[in-house]
Amino acid sequence: MSPDDVSRGDLIFEAETPPPFVDLVEQTLEQSEHIATTRSTDDDGAVLTIDERISDHEPETVEVTFHLQVWTDGRAYTSDDTIQFTVPESDATDRAGELLEDRCAASDPLKNHANAPPSVQHYPGPYYVTLERLDTPQ
Repeated sequence: MSPDDVSRGDLIFEAETPPPFVDLVEQTLEQSEHIATTRSTDDDGAVLTIDERISDHEPETVEVTFHLQVWTDGRAYTSDDTIQFTVPESDATDRAGELLEDRCAASDPLKNHANAPPSVQHYPGPYYVTLERLDTPQ
């Protein structure tokens, strides 16, 4: 175990536990980037020791700018008012790790993010969202 890992405990499986079940539990835990497991077996059964990986760097963040729009004469006009909040980078990127596009359906759901203030979450629209990666201090 490296110094960045913290032992979290053991899962103990009795000898009667089917090995495929233990395999499934181990594979499921290993899918997390924050968990590592070590398996040991003896006559009494299997033990999965679970270690939580702890990183010494801060997660990257993204600044979300919520642009309010208002209807006038049947058209949506962008207000001068904006509301900004930050979200973890993983919540503002696609599967390839690319930042979600501004002003499109892909970034619109950030309106309902847990970090969004209530004024954003309850704004009926129209609106659009822009995103910017923030540099984290080293």
